[in-house]
Amino acid sequence: MPRLEIDSLSHRFEQTLALDDLSLEVAACEIVCLLGPSGCGKTTLLRLIAGLERLQVGSIAIGGESVARGGSDPQWPPERRNTGLMFQDYALFPHLTVEGNIAFGLKGVDRRKEREWIEGALGELQLSHLRSRWPHTLSGGQQQRIALLRALAPKPQVMLLDEPFSGLDGHLRQRVREETRAILKGCDAATLMVTHDPEEAMFLADRIVVLHRGRVMQDAAPADIYTAPSNPFTARLFGTVNELEGEVQGGRAITALGSLFAPKMQDGQRVLCLVRAEAIEIAEDAADAEGFVFAKVESARFLGTATHISLRLQPKSAQSSAPCSDSKGLRIESRLPGLISLPAGKAVGVRVSGDRAFVFAADDWDKADLGVSTKR
Repeated sequence: MPRLEIDSLSHRFEQTLALDDLSLEVAACEIVCLLGPSGCGKTTLLRLIAGLERLQVGSIAIGGESVARGGSDPQWPPERRNTGLMFQDYALFPHLTVEGNIAFGLKGVDRRKEREWIEGALGELQLSHLRSRWPHTLSGGQQQRIALLRALAPKPQVMLLDEPFSGLDGHLRQRVREETRAILKGCDAATLMVTHDPEEAMFLADRIVVLHRGRVMQDAAPADIYTAPSNPFTARLFGTVNELEGEVQGGRAITALGSLFAPKMQDGQRVLCLVRAEAIEIAEDAADAEGFVFAKVESARFLGTATHISLRLQPKSAQSSAPCSDSKGLRIESRLPGLISLPAGKAVGVRVSGDRAFVFAADDWDKADLGVSTKR
């Protein structure tokens, strides 16, 4: 049985529809990340589960028990829902020590057991030396971990985390993410975490739920979300993509970058093709670039682990016969591992590596709506 069950949930703030017929389940020991841009409904969903907002439509069940139903039915108050909520700013009590903050969630527990749990939890994170410190004397990473322990202390059935790493610098964020994931996987709670960082979601989640305008765009494992996005909006969330229009002929989409595999598409169908930057191959000797499309380098920037290369397609070769009126001069972004030295103005050949393109029926997608299907 799922530990957290959300069924057909909708919520409005005056005329704004924050959540639209959303359903979701999270199992015990599972980490699910809600991923999407600001305003897509992520934090609203957490507040409804925690009982900080009154549910309008739908139902929420925790541990098999209904805690909220839309309409006039009674809804459980936050303190009865057995959820742990970790805020973005950590919200540690400034008048309590580290030990006092963690113990706050252990009301009604035997004093000896309380002390043992706190000592064990702090020891596991190598934070025992901080037990008598005040929150304002702690670093951001230390505050984050203390806030997590305080939320976990009552052994909640559901853990709710709202952007828990946003206040940390890059180096510290990676280490704290690893520790947090280990702690969450070691407890029995179902975890739902809000983030707008795709890399963070990929690292932490067992499943990623992509939200846009209150609707679930895709719910899948991180690898499936990245390698097989079900819509353009999801594909665009995970880094730079090149967008090409095309027309299907013989199971291939004819585009400015040549023909791309287009399964289940009919001949003559207009399509939108998205290609990640790392799927763009470059041949430096354009004269020998058979099967490549000609382009000129605009810039090449070394980023440490990879080089980001901007190119402009040239009005030659295969792209001149593509059905797109704007194919000449189309800008293409490529990202290749290591240091690649390419001077601006250099002529090269470019192509899509293998069949690493995402092809969608163009008529089903409204560009003005950022990739949300217009067919409901």
